[in-house]
Amino acid sequence: MAERGVSRRGVLGALGVGAAALTLPVSASAAPEPLRTSESLLSPLTAGSQLGRWMIEEIHPLSEGSTSLVLRSQRGGDAFQLDICARDREAGAHQGPGVTEHFSVYVANNGNGALSTVENQGLAAMAVADVIRGNETTVDRSGYRTLRQCVAARAVRRHVE
Repeated sequence: MAERGVSRRGVLGALGVGAAALTLPVSASAAPEPLRTSESLLSPLTAGSQLGRWMIEEIHPLSEGSTSLVLRSQRGGDAFQLDICARDREAGAHQGPGVTEHFSVYVANNGNGALSTVENQGLAAMAVADVIRGNETTVDRSGYRTLRQCVAARAVRRHVE
């Protein structure tokens, strides 16, 4: 290796320094601040984005414990709403079709858990949960409530009739 100006000893030394640097403790101040917007939770999705077979028509900011999205199938059909709430870990709590470590994505169909979910809408909730999974550890979750808490506070919002 010496013919190109790099010795084996130099390479091994550099690798040793790099390995040592990986074991150095990271200061608490180096940790990034959690992002505080619903846009960060859903990034890279925005209004107008395509997610699989659905088009995101609207993204409503975090309000009263949840974030809402309005979607429409690209094959036509009615618009529908998904609500993103904190995941409820209580025994017997309803979970939406899309569930992550910290969030649950519900189809807002005014069914209070008693109506069957339209398959296409449930699949959209699962696709949104996949996006959330990639962002949820970097987002400030403190403003989110469980669906049970939103219903108790009468903080359920409708963006689609």
